[in-house]
Amino acid sequence: MAPRRKARSIKAIKAGGTTRPGGTPGQPPIAAIESWVVQQYGVPYAGVYFVNGYIGWVVGAKGAILKTTEGGSTWTLQKSGVDVFLTDVYFLDANTGWAVGEKGTILKTTDGGIAWKKQNAGVPEMELRNVHFVDANTGWVVGVAGLIFKTDNGGKNWYEQTSGTTTGLNDVCFLDVKTGWAVGGNGTILKTEDGGKKWKPQNSGTSAILRGVSFRSKTIGLAVGHGGTILRTDNGGTKWTKQASGTTKDLYAVHSAGVTTYAAAVGAAGTVVRSPDDGKSWINATSQVTSLGITADLFAVHFFTGVHPIPTWAVGVGGVILKAPDFGVGWTAQIRPAATSSSLRDVHFADAQTGWAVADGGVILKTTDSGKIWKPQISNVSADLRGVHFANANLGWAAGKGGTILRTDNGGVDWTDVNFFLPTTKDLYDVHFPGTLVGWVVGSDGTVVMTSDSGLVQWEIQSDNVPSSSTQKQPFQDVHFISGSTGWIVGGDGTILKTGDSGQNWNDQTSGVGTDLEAVHFVDDKNGWTVGAGTVLRTVDGGQKWQIMPAHPAFAGLSDVHFLDAQTGWVVGATGIFKTKDGGKNWSAQVTTPPLVSGFNAVHFVDKTNGWAVGDLGLILKHIYVFL
Repeated sequence: MAPRRKARSIKAIKAGGTTRPGGTPGQPPIAAIESWVVQQYGVPYAGVYFVNGYIGWVVGAKGAILKTTEGGSTWTLQKSGVDVFLTDVYFLDANTGWAVGEKGTILKTTDGGIAWKKQNAGVPEMELRNVHFVDANTGWVVGVAGLIFKTDNGGKNWYEQTSGTTTGLNDVCFLDVKTGWAVGGNGTILKTEDGGKKWKPQNSGTSAILRGVSFRSKTIGLAVGHGGTILRTDNGGTKWTKQASGTTKDLYAVHSAGVTTYAAAVGAAGTVVRSPDDGKSWINATSQVTSLGITADLFAVHFFTGVHPIPTWAVGVGGVILKAPDFGVGWTAQIRPAATSSSLRDVHFADAQTGWAVADGGVILKTTDSGKIWKPQISNVSADLRGVHFANANLGWAAGKGGTILRTDNGGVDWTDVNFFLPTTKDLYDVHFPGTLVGWVVGSDGTVVMTSDSGLVQWEIQSDNVPSSSTQKQPFQDVHFISGSTGWIVGGDGTILKTGDSGQNWNDQTSGVGTDLEAVHFVDDKNGWTVGAGTVLRTVDGGQKWQIMPAHPAFAGLSDVHFLDAQTGWVVGATGIFKTKDGGKNWSAQVTTPPLVSGFNAVHFVDKTNGWAVGDLGLILKHIYVFL
């Protein structure tokens, strides 16, 4: 976790401009550093493991690995070095552990996760679903198509074992170097008594997909799966008996361990069931989770039996992490699920407190507390939304695929689809209003549409006013106006267009690049910037000349740009957030807490202190200053 000194300093932050002795009110404090903190991140977590009541890890999509040393009260993101979905994690002690996932990914750490290194020698690039080690040398992984691989040297090398099935295997459990079980599709249960040299099928008595298996002794074991399936054995799997689970929801994981007779299973829609007697009877505790407003699928469950009371953790969709203080009773959310796991495409704030973000699938989120809480709004559309803009705290617009334009005049309480009046069905990528009445949307195939009545009824196509050479190249990706008459459009193949007469005429400007340009921003009629794939262009004369600015070594796939004045601005993209203090001559990578480096789609600032960036998997970060 982060050092406690830093954790305490973050609590001292005051949003909206801060002051401390020697500082100026409304300005960033003296002796402070800039950072970005995650307000929400909808990463699905698929694996969880604790080595004691305090130290544990969770893993999930986008190579996410989080660690806690405080029983889950705080979590720190570790650098996995991969971008694949990590499906499981297993630790022998506080230092040595493994994580596995898609594309044959196997990672190992020997320092508690400070550094993770790949260990996939001998493993094909296929999805691995579970990992289990019995000592520092001996471990197994299972995955799709009946894959089972074993290592005898701590993961340096892996060799395939013959499973005897092509059915996907979802979980594996070993009690010692010889005795283990694996489960998978079509009710598959395999057992080995010689370390995996031979795997023999056992009769499960079901055709349900089995997702989890757990043994606490060589005789007593549990397997769970779809349709609320719970199987129990008290003779090592010679006979499996179906138990009354109390649910018909799919179950994705089960855990039983140590001398305790306690067991827990989790599954779809926040399902939690627990057993006090080795799985003979089950209590449905789902209501404890759903009462928190959480209905996310839960993919993994783990508890630690070395302390009393026995804490239990569960993780799942949307970045949710749950904890129950004892035997799966009294669940609380350590990390609540994000308001969305969809890719957020744009963000806009009317003031330092009130803002909106839009995403794929018609998702619109709103905050009224500077981003501490984001709540979904009802858009009444399912189209992917790509742009959002507000003139004030009440009046705003959102644009998206299929000619979708939404309008609200009450802060998003109600959104009206005005595409009935809009003369296009083209995909729309951005919307911008320099005031409350006149505005533009742009999109595919050189589409430019303008309104002069706030978008209520009057919409006119301006695509015919665009030079014919441009309409052959587009999409138009972004539009920005500094007044009701003067604005710019950027798009495919380095296209930059300018109008000085409210779009009655659009004129080509020479960008000097063939790169697709994704965003444009001006602070006045002279100073502007546009960005694309690793490219930043600047003009100081309204676009008569565009200069290619020096690129930061980490620039790649830049997607948005925002400047506060002629010197201070930010760009975001596939590899992070970058800031300039000299108009774009020099760029520095910005720190994020936890350290994120990918998947940023848009950025917006209302002043030097308050800014937000959004990205994939519902990611929202806020710009802050941290007191030193």
